[in-house]
Amino acid sequence: MNDKADAAYRRSWPYFSAPLSTYLLVMAPICGLEAFLLWAPMPAWMRWSAGIVVVMSAFVFSRGYMRRLVLGEKGARLTGLTGAIEIAWPSVRRVGVYAPGGGVGSAKCVYITTRDEVPGGRWDIGPDVIQLQDRDGLLEAIQEARSRASRLEPHSEQHDV
Repeated sequence: MNDKADAAYRRSWPYFSAPLSTYLLVMAPICGLEAFLLWAPMPAWMRWSAGIVVVMSAFVFSRGYMRRLVLGEKGARLTGLTGAIEIAWPSVRRVGVYAPGGGVGSAKCVYITTRDEVPGGRWDIGPDVIQLQDRDGLLEAIQEARSRASRLEPHSEQHDV
């Protein structure tokens, strides 16, 4: 998926649908306070809890904004710090939106899968499932990239559900 033709229409989206500026507006002051607690003379339990908050904030940032869906000519790829998951367009059986866990206010997710069923939950991401939080236009962009790829390969199989 790294050739020049692929780059002509490739787009990418982070896992989280919230803008990075919103995340930083909320988390930067919290992490700043926690960093102060780490270096100020405080009881050990306060320093430990502050350290946990800083580490968890960095973890959530990396999982939410450094993990990205990249759509290309040959397939969809979820990239991250520890590697990538790639699903070729001919292997895709379902593309859709669902609310993991259901309930009021549950964040909807867009998924791409080689399976015949909807993903089992928000953490069901692997060699046969890519998913990320839904946002305006994402499902349409995935469908357009998939459709464009099928027009480029005259003998590809489509399995739409």
